[in-house]
Amino acid sequence: MQGEVGSPNALKTPIISRLMNLISHKFEKIRYNVCMTLANISFNYDGKEQIVKKGHIKEICEYINDKDALVRESATLLLCSLAQLNQGKIEILDFCKFDDIIALLDDESPTVLNSVQLIASLAENPKGREISTPHLNKIDKLTTIERKYIDHTLDVIKWKP
Repeated sequence: MQGEVGSPNALKTPIISRLMNLISHKFEKIRYNVCMTLANISFNYDGKEQIVKKGHIKEICEYINDKDALVRESATLLLCSLAQLNQGKIEILDFCKFDDIIALLDDESPTVLNSVQLIASLAENPKGREISTPHLNKIDKLTTIERKYIDHTLDVIKWKP
């Protein structure tokens, strides 16, 4: 998938379905690589759209609770990308337990950043903003990531239409 045409060419194959068949593999390295590959595919708009349209968000949400830190990191990265689409936000809010997303704020560093960015994306939706609001203090007290990401997330949550 290297180069500018990597993801578009991959999307001409059943790559997403094949990867989703492997996401529940017993080896965490495979689960991690599946989530990272899907994240890379989702950085392309068409890839993001295909993952959402094929209804895979519900299953992907399970992996934010994986026992392996790298799997949690890559799953939250993938969800951050999918949350850029309105339908992605809606499905993440429907299928991921928000308390599980908040719990990731106590995780290892890259996962914390991904979680903060995921919360910011979800808070662009009225439902996401509403369920994020009770967690303002926890987000504000984070010290493991750069302050600019925390401030941006707080601004999004506090925004009034």
